Amino acid sequence: MFGEPVLNTKGWDVKAVIDVCDCMVPGRDKPKSFTGDIPWITIEDLIINGITFKSKSNLGLTDDEINEVKRKKVPEGSVLMSCVGNLGICSIAGREMIINQQLHSFQCKNINNIFLMYYLGFRKDYMLSKASSTTVLYMNKSICNSIPVYQPPIELQNQFAEFVKQIDKLKFVLR
Repeated sequence: MFGEPVLNTKGWDVKAVIDVCDCMVPGRDKPKSFTGDIPWITIEDLIINGITFKSKSNLGLTDDEINEVKRKKVPEGSVLMSCVGNLGICSIAGREMIINQQLHSFQCKNINNIFLMYYLGFRKDYMLSKASSTTVLYMNKSICNSIPVYQPPIELQNQFAEFVKQIDKLKFVLR
């Protein structure tokens, strides 16, 4: 549908992901308590190439706990991506949530979020070439925001997203 995602065989325009999305990067402070119902999401909680709604360990924050660590809620529909360790694990936020510092989030403006989620998984080559490594691989905000994304027509991206949704419904029915 889109050609070879790394070589861009269809010749789509290419932009940095920050040119088609806003981004949110959490601070390093970890909450002291988890007594609320706004999910605290880590890499392990991500539903890979799916929708993440909750913390698998049922960790959640109150608004006061969020303010204490100076965080902002990641909006529903944002693309979540791991930027530490196993790079490029992606999911979509199924509701407002708080992410830890191992994740980066993109709020799509001129790109379909489902298309972006799947596309980022094909760009691990770029991520690995740019990541720094001490004890684990790490991509900072600048590297995350510089990931090249090609720009097929939004109608084609939306068609792809609808196809993915139909496949997901079929998988659910078959389970």
